[in-house]
Amino acid sequence: MARTPETRVPTSECRETRRTTLNKLAKKFDITISLCLGSLTRWLFCFFSTVSFPISVHLNCGLLAILVPYILHM
Repeated sequence: MARTPETRVPTSECRETRRTTLNKLAKKFDITISLCLGSLTRWLFCFFSTVSFPISVHLNCGLLAILVPYILHM
């Protein structure tokens, strides 16, 4: 029994589905990266504040001034 052209899925439809799937994966990946960066910056800040507190409070203030807008922007 020969297949009629209507039963075949158009190539453009396949491409569209693939693109949608890739977009969903990319969004999940972006969220994961943002979360990792957020926790990394928090860890770095904790590390710097414990190590450099006796040495220089100014460094912490500078670090905070740089990191806070960056974290809030994410």
